[in-house]
Amino acid sequence: MREDREPAEAGSSQTTEPTATDPVPDRLAVVFDDGRTAVLGGPPLPPPPAPALVPAPSPAPVLDEPAAPAGHPRLRRLLDVVLLAGAWAFATVTMVVRPDGVPTWRTLWAEDGTRFLLGAIGSPGPGPWLEPYAGYLHLIPRMVGSLAVRFPLVDAAAAFAVASGVVAGGALVLLAVGLRRWLPAAWMQAALVVAVAAPPAVAGETAANAANLHWYLTLGLTGLALLRPGRLPAALLAAAVAAAFALSDPFATFVAVLAIADAAWRTVTGPRDLRTAAATWPVPIAIAAGAAMQVHTMIAAPRRPAAWVELPQDDILTRYVRHVVRDGVSPEILAGVTDDTLLLVVASTAAVLLGLVVAAAGARRGVGSHAVIGTLLVAASPGVFALNLRVNHVVADRYAAVPVALLVAGLLVLAAGVPWVGRWLFLATAAAVVTLGMLSFATHPLRGAGPDYLAEARRAAGTQCPVAEFSARVQISPAPLDGSRPRWFTKLPCARIHAGP
Repeated sequence: MREDREPAEAGSSQTTEPTATDPVPDRLAVVFDDGRTAVLGGPPLPPPPAPALVPAPSPAPVLDEPAAPAGHPRLRRLLDVVLLAGAWAFATVTMVVRPDGVPTWRTLWAEDGTRFLLGAIGSPGPGPWLEPYAGYLHLIPRMVGSLAVRFPLVDAAAAFAVASGVVAGGALVLLAVGLRRWLPAAWMQAALVVAVAAPPAVAGETAANAANLHWYLTLGLTGLALLRPGRLPAALLAAAVAAAFALSDPFATFVAVLAIADAAWRTVTGPRDLRTAAATWPVPIAIAAGAAMQVHTMIAAPRRPAAWVELPQDDILTRYVRHVVRDGVSPEILAGVTDDTLLLVVASTAAVLLGLVVAAAGARRGVGSHAVIGTLLVAASPGVFALNLRVNHVVADRYAAVPVALLVAGLLVLAAGVPWVGRWLFLATAAAVVTLGMLSFATHPLRGAGPDYLAEARRAAGTQCPVAEFSARVQISPAPLDGSRPRWFTKLPCARIHAGP
């Protein structure tokens, strides 16, 4: 800034000087070329008025610019379906191939060849599907029998094995999907299916035969009881499946109590609108109706009591540890671990997980649903085992399948409920169970000793079928070790052994 009287040069400031007629100013205003003003001396000038705000014009739309991606929900749903389908396939294949000895698709086991296959041959169609046997109904096993007779009878063992494996694997998937409130991610549900199917007990005597399907159907019913479908069409479809399961499972009565209690709780605490109520009650009603028919059958056509020796009731916990925890989870790896050690490990693990979940829930002033359902599943494991021993008066490998599945599912739910590290703890627990199960891969069911149904049926067709109107008597159970005669036989129409209906 220059304050002499010479003309201002370009880029300099201009100074206003007083004239003779002007009063002596008490301040000096200096105006710069760029429009800025500085005042020297005197009181400060009032601030200049604010310029009027002119809204900026909106930019013209760019027509060739792509919109921001909104995600791919269909791709995510497809990935969820693929994960669950893969877990279903793993469970099915594991049940079919793990039993050693004669392959499952070449053995026809017990009631598969007597009640279900012969019933479908003698009465084609749905007529005998609700016929009682052994004190309860067997809808799905009889449906499997009706499917098997659509093929040549020489292939009946393969039909029973594959169909039973598919149904059992689907039941495990339903259990996992029913726990989606506690395991929200599809990968967690798939991991639960794999972890439940990995222990030998789930793929032992009960695997790949219709006679033992009800053990898996109990697990599927438990998942359906907790499913909570959101829309009426899905609820009606789930109710149809639940009714079929309940009409095939003697434990449906216990699951019906769970289903009704969960539906009542949802009705009380959830939104009270017609749509929610319509989707809430079809599944519990279907399970309760099937359970009522099972109870009626048990009363009207009770099971004939067997002349078995009463088991001592003071060592049920020891039997549970041996048959469920050791032989059911990993007999080869846990063979050297004592009963007390196994009991301590399982009990302390469940207690620690439960304590962490309850502490986290208490911090939020809530009950903690992970703690409730996890404890319920873990506690049901020894309860179901003790009930089987008390009713049947004998210890069998098949009595460990459901307790092992309930124990594994309960531990996984508790692990998932631990705050901050729940998913990692869930993954570590599932990996540990799968590793233990796969290290004891082969199972040794009684039917692995034969006979080979496929070979026996072909031999019978050559020796007992001079004419098509005859029937061939085929042995389907191993010869007893005491030298007595085999117990299980089936009679095949000669005209149907190598030909379909």
